[in-house]
Amino acid sequence: MPISVRLMSEEHPHIAGRDHRLQAVTTLAAPYYSPSGEVHPVGTPIQIQGYVQVRNYLVGTQFPNAPALYLSFARKAGAEGKRLAEQTLGLLRPADVGRTVHLIDETEGSFFDALENLLACVIFSYSALECFANEALPDDVEHSVLNRRTQVSEKYGKGEIERWLGLDAKLHEVLPTVFKVKSPKGTALWRDYRALSSLRDRCVHLKSHDWRKPPKPADNLWSDLLAPIVSTLPNKAARLIAHYYPTEQPRWLLKGGYL
Repeated sequence: MPISVRLMSEEHPHIAGRDHRLQAVTTLAAPYYSPSGEVHPVGTPIQIQGYVQVRNYLVGTQFPNAPALYLSFARKAGAEGKRLAEQTLGLLRPADVGRTVHLIDETEGSFFDALENLLACVIFSYSALECFANEALPDDVEHSVLNRRTQVSEKYGKGEIERWLGLDAKLHEVLPTVFKVKSPKGTALWRDYRALSSLRDRCVHLKSHDWRKPPKPADNLWSDLLAPIVSTLPNKAARLIAHYYPTEQPRWLLKGGYL
């Protein structure tokens, strides 16, 4: 499905430079006269404000969008992991193809740093989708679920959906109804998501055969983390989120530069 992208030039200059990870920010389209008598002119920024407790201080702060934070961190980790991997493995020569070569001891730290960052890229790309799926549920949402034991259909509200439904079901069954779009299942977006989901499960639920005793070196997790596709996973996750906004994406997604 083609993605409609709203031009950044349309954004009011009072908020055009604000951080893309804000939960929500816009400007007044008409003057607002507050009960205190203060007049807020056209173009006054409006944003979601909250408070955080820091030791003995109550600090007012703009609230971030959770999926935006996860996507941003995943992208930074992916880029750093790719950079470190290329730096560490850049000494490999075409003449070495088919031969066993060894990293020198001095590069092991950088190599492990690359793996750490690539792990974070995978896990947080997936977590961004989890955050989005839960955040997007309206308070009054309902979803019918078949109880496999009793074979009776049960109504799940928002809390039950968040807690008991897997991400596959949320993305394929619940959110298409909420956003009134087709399910992404069966598309390239879904294939990318399933590949991300599988790799994330391997990272989080690590088994010995996946890193210590694989059938062959190409089958271990570390080999898969070094694949070029890994650093692109935040963008693939973002494009799946954009599927649910076929005409106009939220500011945090569009200004993040993922699409």
